[in-house]
Amino acid sequence: MPDVTLPKLADTLVEGTVSRWLKSPGERVARGEPLVEVETDKVNSELESPYEGVLTEIVAAEGVTVPVGDVIARIEAGFLQPNVDFVSSAHTILLDRDRSPLELGLDWLVDFEKPHFTGRRALLEEKRRGPARRLVGLDIEGNKPAHSALLYSDRGGRREVGSVTSATWSPTAKRNIALAMVAAPHFEIGRIVWADIYLNRELVWERRMVRARVVERPFFAPERRKATPPGNH
Repeated sequence: MPDVTLPKLADTLVEGTVSRWLKSPGERVARGEPLVEVETDKVNSELESPYEGVLTEIVAAEGVTVPVGDVIARIEAGFLQPNVDFVSSAHTILLDRDRSPLELGLDWLVDFEKPHFTGRRALLEEKRRGPARRLVGLDIEGNKPAHSALLYSDRGGRREVGSVTSATWSPTAKRNIALAMVAAPHFEIGRIVWADIYLNRELVWERRMVRARVVERPFFAPERRKATPPGNH
């Protein structure tokens, strides 16, 4: 069964809480059949299944807050999503908004031994001096996702060093995780930055500055993902 994501039920909605699953793993689900009840600060709704098939896995347990349109499995695996975690240089309008393979951690895809390709000289120079920023994984204190949070080098918020691009509570890893673009030298593994999180609690906005630690990606890497031949799961 393909991924089921939380739709945008209202223009200003950014997240919803799973209140009750109407189906259990292993049950067959018809397209258009009520699948899960979701509670938000705007509306409470029964979401219908957009697909027909068998419900193989419940990723977001009851009581878990899920961001709109976000696929939890994607973030746990550390995969990047265009126009969310980065904007392609072919589509950027403003200067300094494009991101290089080195900044995205994709330099392993670049064949620097190849004699000629567009951008080779610039990438070699960036590799020599080191990238100015890098997309990293964050392990954030607490259980409130740091959606679009600005990141600072200190708890007082005196120096901005980056921003969160994707965030969620991971029911698999039991951690509050995020992908973020962080400036040098703060993107080094083990470094501590501070996330400026805003929470809407009963229509009142609260601000929290929470500790975030730079960690390795992916967040969840079971042995079966590299098994050859694949196991029977």
